[in-house]
Amino acid sequence: MFWFLTSLVYAGDAQAPDSHLRVSQSLVVYAQERCEADSVVLDTLGLAWSVDLQPGQMLYWSGDACRQDPVLHLSVFEGGKFSGRYSLHPVMRVERWGLVATHPATRGQDLQTEKALVPVWTARAGTEQGEPIATRSISAGEPVNVNNAAFGAERLAGDPVLISVTRGSVSLVTDGELMADAAVGQRVQVKNLQSGQVVEGVLGPDGRVSIH
Repeated sequence: MFWFLTSLVYAGDAQAPDSHLRVSQSLVVYAQERCEADSVVLDTLGLAWSVDLQPGQMLYWSGDACRQDPVLHLSVFEGGKFSGRYSLHPVMRVERWGLVATHPATRGQDLQTEKALVPVWTARAGTEQGEPIATRSISAGEPVNVNNAAFGAERLAGDPVLISVTRGSVSLVTDGELMADAAVGQRVQVKNLQSGQVVEGVLGPDGRVSIH
């Protein structure tokens, strides 16, 4: 469980906002910090019970605000003592800069992308390198991530390849299937479709996996 103390604590200021606004503001702060979000838009607070906050009370949040349909919990403390706990089912857009497809693509096609704000649960993690290739059909405007694209790959898992085994002056070529997404020059595992055996080799630009 993740606990978070919001910094929005008001100490008796006559201009302090009402309880609903305080909870809304603190929830936005919580979602930004918890999800490392670039944008948080709260549409509906989703609080079933009214909350009557007093000046000086502190708000603690728990729950995963980064989920698509989050259920969160707000605990209220005053003077270090527990005062109340509330469950919320907010409707909000928690977004981060990520990639979206600018044109439709089918499996195996290079993806054309642009940066846009996308829901945090669809945002690219940022650790992938290279240009993306679609691993399934993708529509224009759809967020691009590891669930629908391979980054830096030139061949996809399941693609047919030729396995070339060389022993001295003798070469044997047979049909194979890639076990994972791969780039040219990379060591890959490939399944021999004739024997069912999985072997390792180097993927060449012509789609051959060479084993020496």
